[in-house]
Amino acid sequence: MVVLWANGKVLDTVNEADVFRRLLRCTERVQLRSEDGRPMGEYVPATDDPLIPWEPNVTAEEIERRLAEPGFTFDEVKQKLGWK
Repeated sequence: MVVLWANGKVLDTVNEADVFRRLLRCTERVQLRSEDGRPMGEYVPATDDPLIPWEPNVTAEEIERRLAEPGFTFDEVKQKLGWK
């Protein structure tokens, strides 16, 4: 049996064959533990949250494009900020 925990509380005890089926219904992070309480892992459900919360319309392609642009070294940034 596997014990499903969320927010520090036991959600359910599930037999191994039903773990995946049960996890697919979860909407929050769930910790998997053995019956004796040993942590076995965590399940984090996929979300539709934006990749960049403060810029919700940015796509994965745009992020890749930005990452491919030339950047600055730390020393260059210090110089631009006048930190020398």
